[in-house]
Amino acid sequence: MLRRIINGFAPKSDRLLLLLILLVAAFMRFWNFEQLPFMHDEFSALFRTEYQNFHDLIRLGVVENDSHPAGVQLFLYFWVKIVGFQAFWIKLPFALMGLASVWLLYRIALNWFGSSAALLSASLMATVQYFIMYSQLARPYAAGLFFLLIFIQYWNRFIRNDRAISLWTIVLFAISAALTAMMHAFSLAEAALVYATGLFLVTNERRKQYLIAGLLALVLYLPNVPVFYQQLSAGGIGGWLGVPKQDFVFRFLFFCFNYSWPFLVIAFLVVVAPFFMNEKFPQERIRMQLVGFIWFLVPLMVAWGYSVFRTPILQFSTLYFSVPFLFMVLFSFYDTRFLSQQKSTLAIILLAGGILTTVFTRQYYHQMYFQGFDQMAVAMQNDQQTFGDSITLASYSATPRMAAFYQDNQVKSVMRFSKHDPLIRMYGFFEKIEEPYLGFGWTDYAPVACEAAAAAFFPYAIHQQAWFNSSYLTMSREPMSNTVRLTTELPVFKNSSEIDSADVRGLLFDSGVLYGKAWLISPDSLAENTDLFAVGVNLLSDKPLKNVRLVVEISDIKSDSLLHWQAALVDSVVDRTANKTSLIAGLRFSNLGLQPTQCRIKSYIWNKGHESFVLTRAFRFQRAQNPRVLGLFEPL
Repeated sequence: MLRRIINGFAPKSDRLLLLLILLVAAFMRFWNFEQLPFMHDEFSALFRTEYQNFHDLIRLGVVENDSHPAGVQLFLYFWVKIVGFQAFWIKLPFALMGLASVWLLYRIALNWFGSSAALLSASLMATVQYFIMYSQLARPYAAGLFFLLIFIQYWNRFIRNDRAISLWTIVLFAISAALTAMMHAFSLAEAALVYATGLFLVTNERRKQYLIAGLLALVLYLPNVPVFYQQLSAGGIGGWLGVPKQDFVFRFLFFCFNYSWPFLVIAFLVVVAPFFMNEKFPQERIRMQLVGFIWFLVPLMVAWGYSVFRTPILQFSTLYFSVPFLFMVLFSFYDTRFLSQQKSTLAIILLAGGILTTVFTRQYYHQMYFQGFDQMAVAMQNDQQTFGDSITLASYSATPRMAAFYQDNQVKSVMRFSKHDPLIRMYGFFEKIEEPYLGFGWTDYAPVACEAAAAAFFPYAIHQQAWFNSSYLTMSREPMSNTVRLTTELPVFKNSSEIDSADVRGLLFDSGVLYGKAWLISPDSLAENTDLFAVGVNLLSDKPLKNVRLVVEISDIKSDSLLHWQAALVDSVVDRTANKTSLIAGLRFSNLGLQPTQCRIKSYIWNKGHESFVLTRAFRFQRAQNPRVLGLFEPL
């Protein structure tokens, strides 16, 4: 069947190579496919399919708890009823759409720029991590690109004058446009841009049919308009993104080429080769080259402007629907006279480069197939087998149910915390543990203070593991062979206000003390690879504290200028009967763009409310971050 399709829609000179590209694309997407675990966003979508009626699905599952249009959520709502929460079947339609998109991109590039551009563009889409990864997620990306490329296929029929426009073409044009708009906000934006471009390119004889097709697409999309309006009014996508940096475009393109300088250089040479090979510049392609570049540039500029002037939305996935057109344009300078053997050689070079860098440079199949939710459960199971009843297990994730999905099948008795739990509740739990060992893991890029709270009572790391957006530590109270110390006690300074009795020992703060003496942490005491850092204090008072803060200041070691300031606030108490409380101020140097060895750190208590309490303990926490935590999107 695949061969028949290729024979019917590809030039004879391309058929064998195109078959190879599609087979490679299928292998890259379906290798060990049954082992792929769910990620956070997939869990979120799946758990939002369990509403009992359609009204709640739209209101609670889409409008109030999602930033995407309703298309994929509606599909999952019905698909889950057939296949359940089985990762293989849930992900399968998206992987198939991702594979079909390689074929569709080839067809569009072939119509616009000839077989050289088509084969080279398809080779990249088939093999680089960017397109493989989003094909393997049950999220709107693969579906949005798939329907967008189908839409452009029918859009081409209006722009080209070699065939009549049938009613069937108008209907399929409208359906594919509406489905594209229903998948993702930026597939909607791309479809709107494509349609607007067509208004300038369609001939007068076809303009009426084009307008009718667009109106029909709008009618089909109308049910999602209230959803779109409410989501647009809500603003961004959760407040976790930052304003894009000036080098965003370069980092994005570097990511598209698997963070491999050799692969990027090879691709660059392939792009510029026509200018050094006496190729005849194809002047008739200039119009579509401009169109393809606009289709990439406009979404980038809109997302950048929105991110700067309203709320950040620009990330790598934002450009998933537009970057294929940039690839097409970059490879569009080859003359149709370009020899079949030469274009085949270049396509195979890109195929090989994509395969090697995806598998080895990016270590994609290790990073993607061993995720935090499932691997944390495996690590907990191993710890339980090793330590038996001597270890307590705990985890932190966005919701306890996400963590429980894999943990419930492999381990017993896990204490699960989520972003809805105050930090002080975690601290109190760790304080009361009687066992000598703790297995603690987090997902969803948890606050550093969570790990510091565990290390306050289990200061030695026996074993550390990390996966994308997650980490797990096996910890102990006492040092063992090859353990790593995570915390260091800070002095509780002695002065005339020191308390030293049988009941309590510490430093007294009363209403007249506004600031405590600062703890100075020199860069020499921080390893160069330190990333996670925190300072914590224990306080004892006669009544609950309300306005005490633990401040961390970071200054440049050379200029002494302030680089960062933050304060941890009292959110509750560990033990309400004794009015024991704790504050932990945590940070990641990588998030701040700072090198720890170039920083001077000062921490102190700010008694802003002029309250009375006793400082009984102070400690600092630090450790390196495994690059795999951000490894799916950052260099390893």
